[in-house]
Amino acid sequence: MRQLQDEYLQWLYEEIEHEDRSPTLDEYLATSPSFYGLPYTDRELLKAGSRLRDAGFITGPETDKCDATLRPALTDKGRRTIELKHSVHDEAPSAPSIHNYVGTNANVNFGNNVTQNMTVSAPWTDEARAFLDAVAQAAPTLSEDLRADIELHVEDARQGIAEQQPSKVKAAIEGIQSFLSAATSGALGSILAAQVPALLSLLG
Repeated sequence: MRQLQDEYLQWLYEEIEHEDRSPTLDEYLATSPSFYGLPYTDRELLKAGSRLRDAGFITGPETDKCDATLRPALTDKGRRTIELKHSVHDEAPSAPSIHNYVGTNANVNFGNNVTQNMTVSAPWTDEARAFLDAVAQAAPTLSEDLRADIELHVEDARQGIAEQQPSKVKAAIEGIQSFLSAATSGALGSILAAQVPALLSLLG
């Protein structure tokens, strides 16, 4: 879903700004968009369109029967996002600040009279979540037995993220890799080849 939102906005930009057209949802589906070989569904596209609209990237007419913009137009925010080569998931700019990433609770001293206890997520968590979401989305293409094994590892990895335990997440992802490396190519094989090495290096 994260990738679909970026791809759909990019397609809208090209159709509206370059081709001077007024594209529709159905026309985008007709291009057979996919994620690592798995076609996006009508429902996924409707959801992506709704999220882009709600976040202010697109606008346009709607109907009672459809929760997405049927003939979308770009907002200034959507146009700038593409022209600046940003993602729709990038955080809005804020006042300058200093970020220290820690994996567990930390006592941060702001002065002689103030101490604030805070928890900051480690930078690997977003990468791990995105990988697990991709595996979960592609898992239905596997056999039932293999899918069950993969789902167990995905659950273990998600628990490790929640507990801020990169070693637990790494073990679960290595388990996913060992199951799939000899059992699949296609979508999940592409995910492994593209993402696993970099992700494992983040996890230490």
